[in-house]
Amino acid sequence: IAAETGTPPPYLRVWNFLEDAPELADDFNAETYFQDQFKKLPKKMQPPFTWLFFGPTGVFTSLHVDIWFTDAWLCNIVGSKRFTAYHPSHR
Repeated sequence: IAAETGTPPPYLRVWNFLEDAPELADDFNAETYFQDQFKKLPKKMQPPFTWLFFGPTGVFTSLHVDIWFTDAWLCNIVGSKRFTAYHPSHR
């Protein structure tokens, strides 16, 4: 469809899966690899930044800086993804 219309296909983004399926929290432990500085805040002040994004071939995100300059883990299940990174001095 995207190739026919020239527009990118829709995709599921910013799904806070822990609200819908809290049992999935037991399937991984991010703290094993990355310390979450937000966990130092009181629980009610911690932002819900455990999100999932799903999309088909052709989905893209325009140039942006993540909210509060956070980082993201990126994983493709099938296919490949191209990323372009810029040095912070090029803002």
